[in-house]
Order: sequence, then C-alpha cells, then structure tokens
Amino acid sequence: MLGLENKYPAFSDFRKRCLETSIEEINKKTKLQVRYESIRTGRTITHIKFSFYRPVKLTQSSTKPQSLDATQELAPVSGRSPDLS
Repeated sequence: MLGLENKYPAFSDFRKRCLETSIEEINKKTKLQVRYESIRTGRTITHIKFSFYRPVKLTQSSTKPQSLDATQELAPVSGRSPDLS
C-alpha cells in the first residue's frame, strides 16, 4: 500500500526506522499522542492499528496525587470515552 515492501522487507526494520521514529516525533512536536498495535494473522504482522489521543489536563484542585491508568491519562481525539466493556 505504501510501496515500502522492497525497501523494508523485515517488519522489525520498518518498525525501527519508520514507525517508532515517526511516532516519537509526533508525540514530541504536537499536542497529540500516538500509539500503535501490531495485529497478527498467524505469525505474520498483517495490520497496524493506530490510536490518537490528546493528553488530559489534570486539575490542581486535587491535593492528593492519583494513580492513573492509560484510559484515565489520555482522552481519545474524538472526545468520546473509550468503550471498555
């Protein structure tokens, strides 16, 4: 689809040189946070699922630090809460 099959025949090379460096740059230089998940069919990675989030601003009204899990720390870009059912 991207025409990178011959340039990066091994997924590990593509992940290291393209995917992780691009996501790291997006996370540093924009207000979005990007995560990805490799989806396998058998032993082969066939799909990459991207998730885009905006960091949630924590209020200073709470005096006690709270432990946050990933669903509390980040809000989806769409503004909807993730369906965790």
